[in-house]
Amino acid sequence: MQEKWDGLTLRDLRGRAVELIEDLRHAGLQANLNVPATKDNVAAFFKMFACRRCGRCCRTQTGEGIILLPGEAEKIAAYLKKDVVSFKKKYTIKNGKLISYPCPFFEDDKQPSCKIYPVYPQVCQLFPVNTPAKNKALYCNIICPAGSLVAEEIIEYQAKVAAV
Repeated sequence: MQEKWDGLTLRDLRGRAVELIEDLRHAGLQANLNVPATKDNVAAFFKMFACRRCGRCCRTQTGEGIILLPGEAEKIAAYLKKDVVSFKKKYTIKNGKLISYPCPFFEDDKQPSCKIYPVYPQVCQLFPVNTPAKNKALYCNIICPAGSLVAEEIIEYQAKVAAV
């Protein structure tokens, strides 16, 4: 996959965004949206995004686990009416910093839902958007079907503008 896309410019991607996204999905990679990870760009992404409630984000291993920011474990434990120590023992790994995968709070009855939705972690709120520390660009985790469509649209638009 790497050789197929190496050396291409945005202009070269015109009309090929769907193919690129599919190749990235098969390789287990994320789509670099080539925009800075600013609050405005994240907001613009979510204006285009329409969650399908498929639950892939909750039940698919996309890393070591669900990252908890300081204070989130305490908030979730309180919501579940559990003490923090027993919550961390039962649901987290790596010193209480990660909720294990697949998410133990995902309910897949008739309609996928989250048992802790009112207090779910920030990383879940921002999914499928990701910001790798290395380049501070906005990435889309394309395991998400709705996110893939937005990524295709953004990449295709960028390619169209670059071709002008």
